[in-house]
Amino acid sequence: MIKKYNLVEKTKEEAINELEKQTGKKIEDFYYKDYEIEIGTILKKKKHTVEAVSKEEVIKFIKDFFNHLAYFSNINIKSEVKEKDEIISVILVSNNNPVLIGKDGKNLNAIQTILRTSLTNQTNQNIKVNVDAANYKNKKLKYLERDIKNIIKEIQNTKESATLDPMNSFERRFVHSIVSEYENLSSESSGAGKERKITIKYEEK
Repeated sequence: MIKKYNLVEKTKEEAINELEKQTGKKIEDFYYKDYEIEIGTILKKKKHTVEAVSKEEVIKFIKDFFNHLAYFSNINIKSEVKEKDEIISVILVSNNNPVLIGKDGKNLNAIQTILRTSLTNQTNQNIKVNVDAANYKNKKLKYLERDIKNIIKEIQNTKESATLDPMNSFERRFVHSIVSEYENLSSESSGAGKERKITIKYEEK
Protein backbone atom coordinates (compact mmCIF):
# COMPACT_ATOMS: atom_id res chain seq x y z
CA MET A 1 0.00 0.00 0.00
CA ILE A 2 1.18 3.51 -0.83
CA LYS A 3 0.72 5.98 2.01
CA LYS A 4 -1.41 8.99 1.07
CA TYR A 5 -0.99 12.37 2.77
CA ASN A 6 -3.92 14.78 3.00
CA LEU A 7 -3.13 18.25 4.37
CA VAL A 8 -5.79 20.93 4.89
CA GLU A 9 -4.60 24.48 5.61
CA LYS A 10 -5.58 28.08 4.86
CA THR A 11 -3.32 28.26 1.78
CA LYS A 12 -1.55 25.90 -0.59
CA GLU A 13 1.81 27.10 0.70
CA GLU A 14 0.87 26.30 4.30
CA ALA A 15 -0.33 22.83 3.31
CA ILE A 16 2.92 22.14 1.47
CA ASN A 17 4.97 23.41 4.40
CA GLU A 18 3.06 21.10 6.74
CA LEU A 19 3.66 18.15 4.40
CA GLU A 20 7.38 18.85 4.32
CA LYS A 21 7.43 19.27 8.11
CA GLN A 22 5.67 15.94 8.71
CA THR A 23 7.76 13.93 6.27
CA GLY A 24 11.15 15.65 6.33
CA LYS A 25 11.05 15.69 2.51
CA LYS A 26 10.71 18.41 -0.13
CA ILE A 27 7.59 18.83 -2.25
CA GLU A 28 9.67 17.77 -5.28
CA ASP A 29 9.79 14.28 -3.72
CA PHE A 30 6.00 13.89 -4.09
CA TYR A 31 3.29 13.56 -6.68
CA TYR A 32 0.55 15.88 -5.50
CA LYS A 33 -2.59 17.75 -6.42
CA ASP A 34 -4.23 20.68 -4.68
CA TYR A 35 -7.71 22.18 -4.57
CA GLU A 36 -9.95 24.42 -2.47
CA ILE A 37 -12.72 23.16 -0.20
CA GLU A 38 -15.38 24.89 1.90
CA ILE A 39 -15.70 24.06 5.59
CA GLY A 40 -18.71 24.92 7.74
CA THR A 41 -22.45 25.10 7.17
CA ILE A 42 -23.35 28.71 7.99
CA LEU A 43 -20.06 30.59 8.15
CA LYS A 44 -18.27 28.84 5.36
CA LYS A 45 -14.50 29.13 5.21
CA LYS A 46 -12.29 28.22 2.30
CA LYS A 47 -9.43 25.86 3.00
CA HIS A 48 -6.73 24.48 0.74
CA THR A 49 -6.15 20.75 0.45
CA VAL A 50 -2.96 19.07 -0.77
CA GLU A 51 -3.08 15.34 -1.50
CA ALA A 52 0.33 13.74 -1.96
CA VAL A 53 2.18 10.44 -2.33
CA SER A 54 5.91 9.83 -2.12
CA LYS A 55 7.70 9.26 -5.44
CA GLU A 56 9.95 6.80 -3.64
CA GLU A 57 6.96 4.71 -2.57
CA VAL A 58 5.46 4.85 -6.05
CA ILE A 59 8.69 3.51 -7.57
CA LYS A 60 8.81 0.73 -4.96
CA PHE A 61 5.19 -0.16 -5.79
CA ILE A 62 6.08 -0.43 -9.49
CA LYS A 63 9.06 -2.70 -8.80
CA ASP A 64 6.88 -4.91 -6.58
CA PHE A 65 4.26 -4.98 -9.36
CA PHE A 66 6.76 -6.48 -11.80
CA ASN A 67 8.16 -8.88 -9.20
CA HIS A 68 4.63 -10.27 -8.78
CA LEU A 69 4.13 -10.35 -12.56
CA ALA A 70 7.36 -12.33 -12.95
CA TYR A 71 6.31 -14.78 -10.24
CA PHE A 72 2.80 -15.46 -11.56
CA SER A 73 3.83 -15.57 -15.24
CA ASN A 74 6.90 -17.70 -14.52
CA ILE A 75 9.05 -15.31 -16.56
CA ASN A 76 12.34 -13.83 -15.39
CA ILE A 77 11.71 -10.07 -15.37
CA LYS A 78 13.97 -7.31 -14.10
CA SER A 79 12.76 -3.72 -14.03
CA GLU A 80 14.65 -0.43 -14.17
CA VAL A 81 12.49 2.47 -13.01
CA LYS A 82 13.39 6.13 -13.58
CA GLU A 83 11.44 9.34 -13.00
CA LYS A 84 12.01 12.50 -15.04
CA ASP A 85 9.81 15.51 -15.71
CA GLU A 86 6.89 13.88 -13.84
CA ILE A 87 6.97 10.83 -16.15
CA ILE A 88 8.03 7.38 -14.92
CA SER A 89 9.89 5.22 -17.44
CA VAL A 90 10.05 1.48 -16.83
CA ILE A 91 12.56 -0.59 -18.81
CA LEU A 92 11.99 -4.34 -18.61
CA VAL A 93 14.67 -6.97 -19.18
CA SER A 94 13.39 -10.51 -19.59
CA ASN A 95 14.32 -13.99 -20.78
CA ASN A 96 11.09 -13.99 -22.81
CA ASN A 97 10.66 -10.57 -24.41
CA PRO A 98 8.31 -11.79 -27.21
CA VAL A 99 5.75 -12.88 -24.61
CA LEU A 100 6.07 -9.60 -22.69
CA ILE A 101 5.70 -7.51 -25.84
CA GLY A 102 3.06 -9.55 -27.67
CA LYS A 103 1.84 -9.05 -31.22
CA ASP A 104 2.15 -5.38 -32.22
CA GLY A 105 3.01 -4.58 -28.58
CA LYS A 106 -0.46 -5.54 -27.29
CA ASN A 107 0.82 -7.37 -24.19
CA LEU A 108 3.15 -4.49 -23.33
CA ASN A 109 0.31 -1.97 -23.69
CA ALA A 110 -1.98 -4.16 -21.57
CA ILE A 111 0.66 -4.40 -18.82
CA GLN A 112 1.09 -0.61 -18.91
CA THR A 113 -2.68 -0.07 -18.67
CA ILE A 114 -2.99 -2.42 -15.69
CA LEU A 115 -0.06 -0.70 -13.96
CA ARG A 116 -1.55 2.78 -14.54
CA THR A 117 -4.92 1.66 -13.22
CA SER A 118 -3.29 0.13 -10.13
CA LEU A 119 -1.35 3.34 -9.50
CA THR A 120 -4.49 5.47 -9.86
CA ASN A 121 -6.35 3.24 -7.39
CA GLN A 122 -3.45 3.36 -4.95
CA THR A 123 -2.61 7.06 -5.15
CA ASN A 124 -5.68 8.90 -6.50
CA GLN A 125 -3.18 10.71 -8.74
CA ASN A 126 -2.76 10.88 -12.52
CA ILE A 127 0.77 9.47 -12.74
CA LYS A 128 2.19 9.08 -16.24
CA VAL A 129 3.98 5.78 -16.81
CA ASN A 130 5.66 4.39 -19.91
CA VAL A 131 6.64 0.71 -19.97
CA ASP A 132 9.07 -0.67 -22.56
CA ALA A 133 10.87 -3.97 -23.17
CA ALA A 134 13.81 -4.77 -25.47
CA ASN A 135 13.67 -1.15 -26.68
CA TYR A 136 10.49 -2.07 -28.59
CA LYS A 137 8.71 1.28 -28.21
CA ASN A 138 11.79 3.35 -29.04
CA LYS A 139 12.27 1.39 -32.26
CA LYS A 140 8.58 1.76 -33.06
CA LEU A 141 8.79 5.53 -32.47
CA LYS A 142 11.68 5.81 -34.95
CA TYR A 143 9.57 4.12 -37.62
CA LEU A 144 6.60 6.32 -36.66
CA GLU A 145 8.73 9.47 -36.89
CA ARG A 146 9.89 8.46 -40.36
CA ASP A 147 6.31 7.85 -41.52
CA ILE A 148 5.00 11.10 -40.00
CA LYS A 149 7.72 13.17 -41.66
CA ASN A 150 6.87 11.57 -45.01
CA ILE A 151 3.20 12.46 -44.47
CA ILE A 152 4.19 16.02 -43.51
CA LYS A 153 6.12 16.41 -46.78
CA GLU A 154 3.03 15.30 -48.68
CA ILE A 155 0.81 17.76 -46.74
CA GLN A 156 3.19 20.64 -47.46
CA ASN A 157 3.14 19.79 -51.16
CA THR A 158 -0.62 19.34 -51.51
CA LYS A 159 -1.72 21.68 -48.68
CA GLU A 160 -4.39 19.13 -47.81
CA SER A 161 -5.10 17.78 -44.31
CA ALA A 162 -4.37 14.16 -43.39
CA THR A 163 -6.07 12.04 -40.74
CA LEU A 164 -3.89 9.30 -39.27
CA ASP A 165 -4.84 5.85 -38.04
CA PRO A 166 -5.90 5.56 -34.36
CA MET A 167 -3.01 5.71 -31.87
CA ASN A 168 -2.51 5.39 -28.14
CA SER A 169 -1.91 8.52 -26.01
CA PHE A 170 1.88 8.05 -25.94
CA GLU A 171 2.11 7.92 -29.74
CA ARG A 172 -0.28 10.86 -30.14
CA ARG A 173 1.86 13.03 -27.85
CA PHE A 174 4.88 12.06 -29.93
CA VAL A 175 3.15 13.04 -33.19
CA HIS A 176 1.94 16.36 -31.73
CA SER A 177 5.53 17.15 -30.70
CA ILE A 178 6.81 16.49 -34.24
CA VAL A 179 4.10 18.62 -35.87
CA SER A 180 4.76 21.48 -33.43
CA GLU A 181 8.20 21.91 -35.02
CA TYR A 182 6.57 23.11 -38.26
CA GLU A 183 5.22 26.69 -38.32
CA ASN A 184 2.71 26.05 -41.12
CA LEU A 185 1.20 22.90 -39.60
CA SER A 186 -1.16 22.14 -36.73
CA SER A 187 -2.51 18.92 -35.25
CA GLU A 188 -5.61 18.00 -33.28
CA SER A 189 -6.99 14.80 -31.77
CA SER A 190 -10.54 13.55 -32.27
CA GLY A 191 -12.55 10.46 -31.43
CA ALA A 192 -12.74 8.48 -28.21
CA GLY A 193 -10.95 5.54 -26.63
CA LYS A 194 -9.12 3.22 -29.00
CA GLU A 195 -10.51 5.13 -32.00
CA ARG A 196 -8.87 8.44 -31.03
CA LYS A 197 -6.81 9.73 -33.94
CA ILE A 198 -4.86 12.79 -35.08
CA THR A 199 -5.51 15.13 -38.01
CA ILE A 200 -2.59 17.18 -39.35
CA LYS A 201 -3.61 20.42 -41.07
CA TYR A 202 -1.78 22.86 -43.33
CA GLU A 203 -2.12 26.52 -42.33
CA GLU A 204 -1.25 29.46 -44.54
CA LYS A 205 1.06 31.97 -42.85
